[in-house]
Amino acid sequence: RLAQSARRVDVTASSPVVVQGQEGSEYYLIDVGQVSVRVDGRDVRTLGPGDGFGEIAAIEGTRRTATVTAVEATRLVVIDPEGFIEAVTGHPRG
Repeated sequence: RLAQSARRVDVTASSPVVVQGQEGSEYYLIDVGQVSVRVDGRDVRTLGPGDGFGEIAAIEGTRRTATVTAVEATRLVVIDPEGFIEAVTGHPRG
């Protein structure tokens, strides 16, 4: 189910993927490329292939806690919150 519900998204360099403070619910896995993570305007880390982000919003349904921007052309695998919760817990959200 997780693989079937996932979709791929290509992001160009310098494009924001998520913005701190905005509502969000999807989880992202980096397939190819790199992203920069900023919290309150400060760079806190760079993520690359195999890394993921967005788990807080996917689990809690809260606003984004960071801004994530593509450093270079990046391909992401986007997972909806129901698929993410089921993959992490082994049970559907309920």
